[in-house]
Amino acid sequence: MIEITEENFEKETQKKIIIQFSSKGCGPCHIQRNIIEKNEYTMEVEYGYCDIDYSVSLASQNNIQTLPTLIVFENGKELKRKLGVQNINSLKELVG
Repeated sequence: MIEITEENFEKETQKKIIIQFSSKGCGPCHIQRNIIEKNEYTMEVEYGYCDIDYSVSLASQNNIQTLPTLIVFENGKELKRKLGVQNINSLKELVG
């Protein structure tokens, strides 16, 4: 899982990537991260993690209001978005 920061956001979102916007103190965010880490090698997309406590401007720029929020980016643009904890089937649907 790639750490997404204000410094690398533009570069990383040029390829197809799912970014999880979360916070270290968010219990559901930890659950989501565990689901992703257990399954990331079975899916054909990269995963990124953005801690909104350290990347406040990215959270604002992407209108993050619920944690966790998963956004699929490609070519610098948002393709899809899901709010809350997602199971593996939902993640596969998000990528598809």
